[in-house]
Amino acid sequence: MNNRATKAKKLARFLWDRHLGPEELAQYTDQELRSIARDAGVHPPSTGETWEATAELLAAQENWLEKHPNHPLGERHFFAEGWQYEPGFGS
Repeated sequence: MNNRATKAKKLARFLWDRHLGPEELAQYTDQELRSIARDAGVHPPSTGETWEATAELLAAQENWLEKHPNHPLGERHFFAEGWQYEPGFGS
C-alpha cells in the first residue's frame, strides 16, 4: 500500500469514527484539514488527492453500511468527539 493510500485509510477511519463523512470533508478549510490530519496521527497531505481518496473511502463505507446496518465494522468508536470536528471548527 502506498503512502497516499495509507494516509487516506487512517484519515477515513478517524473521520468515520467521529460520524463525519464526505459531505463534511468537502466543507473543511485547508487549515481544518491539516488539523484533522495531525489529530489523526498523519503528516498533513501535500495534495488534494489524498483527501479525495479519503472521501471515496468514506462514501464506500457509507454505501456498505446501508447494506449491512448492524455489522460491527460500521461502529463509530468516537462518536461523541464528532462535534469537535464539525466544519468551521478552525474559525
